[in-house]
Amino acid sequence: MTCVRVAAADAGLGAGKIQAAGALEGPDVMGRRASWLAFSGRHDTSLATSTVVLVDDPGNPRHPTQWFVREDPYACAGAAFTFDRPYVLEPGERLRQRYRVIVACGELEGDRIEERAARYASPD
Repeated sequence: MTCVRVAAADAGLGAGKIQAAGALEGPDVMGRRASWLAFSGRHDTSLATSTVVLVDDPGNPRHPTQWFVREDPYACAGAAFTFDRPYVLEPGERLRQRYRVIVACGELEGDRIEERAARYASPD
């Protein structure tokens, strides 16, 4: 499982910003398919802002993945490729999933995130 969890002191999406590919934001990201998801928020002590981006690898099953987000009892967002249906593995079968994690200083907006996510999807 790949997810971002925000400390209890920062609980609530009001303490940060969730966005995903396709101009999705906040709770609207729940269960939606998108090639990336980002969370931007402020640090407790410095009040500086950072952004964490999860980028779904194009080779992952059910790409683009669905995402799980919530804000109570703490903000959390993560990839959920089994969000609405199971994924069955036969005995001895393996499941491989890859995600790129991007950590950036400041709040990244959709265009800049999209540019970085596209580089991951097509590295050549």
